Amino acid sequence: MRCILHIGTEKTGSTTLQQTLRENRPMLSENGIFYSVAAGKQFSRELAECFIPFDQDSDFARKRGLIDPNSHSRWCAEKLDEVRSEIDTIRTQFNSYVLSCEHFSSRLLTQEAVAALGSFLSNQFAEIRVVCYLRRQDLMAVSRFNENLKAGFTTTELAIVDPLAPLPRLFDYASLIERWSNTFGRDAIQIRLVEPERLVNANVVDDFVRNALDKTLDLPVKSPANTSLSAAAQLALKLFNMTVGTEHRIAMADTRRELTRFLNARSSGPAHLPDRDDATSFYYHFKAGNDSIARKYLNQDSLFSEMFNQYPAQSNAAPPVAEAADLLSKFFADQFVQRRN
Repeated sequence: MRCILHIGTEKTGSTTLQQTLRENRPMLSENGIFYSVAAGKQFSRELAECFIPFDQDSDFARKRGLIDPNSHSRWCAEKLDEVRSEIDTIRTQFNSYVLSCEHFSSRLLTQEAVAALGSFLSNQFAEIRVVCYLRRQDLMAVSRFNENLKAGFTTTELAIVDPLAPLPRLFDYASLIERWSNTFGRDAIQIRLVEPERLVNANVVDDFVRNALDKTLDLPVKSPANTSLSAAAQLALKLFNMTVGTEHRIAMADTRRELTRFLNARSSGPAHLPDRDDATSFYYHFKAGNDSIARKYLNQDSLFSEMFNQYPAQSNAAPPVAEAADLLSKFFADQFVQRRN
């Protein structure tokens, strides 16, 4: 039995893929594919947590009361035992064991962390395939901005990249692929690019089934799990996060989710986009590393299409402050005034 290890990256359709795999477990099983349950019922976040250093801030650990190294270590040991037991139980019944979690790529940030995961898996499987989907860095950053807001943060779309400092690890694909290649070997790495013309049927689910699982299954896919917010909704949520502050981010998570649902239902329109020059400049910080991946793994000169026409030449529109404030006012009235009357 081989292991198919899907490591993300973020904002490449991972949530939709994971929901599809979870909802189609019976069909996958009929075709010799086991989508792990012990590693996490929807996605393999619990297994990923076992290899994230305790001193690396983790909402996952905090929510489960794993607030000291000993409790975290005990939980991880029990989880690894569960995963081993699952593998041993199904080993003779299936051809492929599938793990999927974007936190493998975004949270296992050191060679030591990846190597520890590799050691665990290599003791269970003779063959391991590491599947990594990559999206152009500027597009990933813009898409990720919505998720940062939904998680309670107040970041901007494009991070400032200091040319004299190491590249931001989340966007440094060359270092990412090097870490995983050093552990699993170059031949184990399968890189797929999230560009419609390069994906089977222009979607990640069909592409993963065909290229990672080596199947031609037609898995029913629901609409994308993560929806984008309009510019006014983005600003409203950012203002809410600024008001709440980082110290209350976790405590206000339920209210923030209610606000996000409210904004999705009541504010339509396109999201805010950065200027074309800003997006292009951000991307070119990573081009050399991208091109090295293209040459080494894909036998091509450049990794991504480098068209930036989706961005405005200049973003002269004023921030929709009044609309954002109106949305927040209606939300608070709905939450705290009308419900009390």
